[in-house]
Amino acid sequence: MNKIIIVFGYCIFSISLLMTGCTKSAINEKDILGDWEAIKGDYQEINFSKEDDKQRFSAYLGGRLFTDGSWSITGKDITLNLSSGETEIWKDVKIDNGILSFDGGKQQYQRLKTVDQKIDELVTMLGTIKGINFSKPVDTTFTWNFDDIGEKKLKGKMIQATIPLTTDDYTDLSNAARKIVEFLTSKGFTPSEHNMTEIQSGAENGPIKILIKQLAPASYDPETDTPITIKGKTATLEIMCGVIE
Repeated sequence: MNKIIIVFGYCIFSISLLMTGCTKSAINEKDILGDWEAIKGDYQEINFSKEDDKQRFSAYLGGRLFTDGSWSITGKDITLNLSSGETEIWKDVKIDNGILSFDGGKQQYQRLKTVDQKIDELVTMLGTIKGINFSKPVDTTFTWNFDDIGEKKLKGKMIQATIPLTTDDYTDLSNAARKIVEFLTSKGFTPSEHNMTEIQSGAENGPIKILIKQLAPASYDPETDTPITIKGKTATLEIMCGVIE
């Protein structure tokens, strides 16, 4: 009789553990609500919302709405019923250390950072570029030329670097600016032709705009218009990152 009770008790305990494990592995809808941005994934940004018992899903690419629809949870899976008529099923969804992942980690999203957080992070990363010693970031405003609404004031951060000129041309300054452009390109920024002049270039990624200004000494005498040496002098590289006020 005692053996039967022990076996029965063991079975109940095992079933209890199994049910507990299943409960823990299921997704809590409260944990997925809100905005997420891709670490690697099909969409740049996604949003899960719930209002009046309606569960809405939105996905964005290039700062624009790409698709939307409704969402539901079944166990560890999220089903998306898109407005296009298509259905997506995200398998084995997990949220671990603030990272939402599915399909075996092939797609990963993190909580969407604010624009200010993104600017601070970008400025910090720019400051790590080898061969360029930037100053500490300071608050700044600058003018950005939009192709549809004209000039607007942007608010953000500025960093500066002093570039020693080792030749009688601006090679050192150009090389430093090129490093900045290459870095920004690797982060998804594209050139802004409406913000290009002889001494500055513009780049943008969604709402974040960047101006790169090259300030250098003249290589000629303004009174006589004759060439003068700039070797041994310094130039300044200014990087301004911001969003519309």
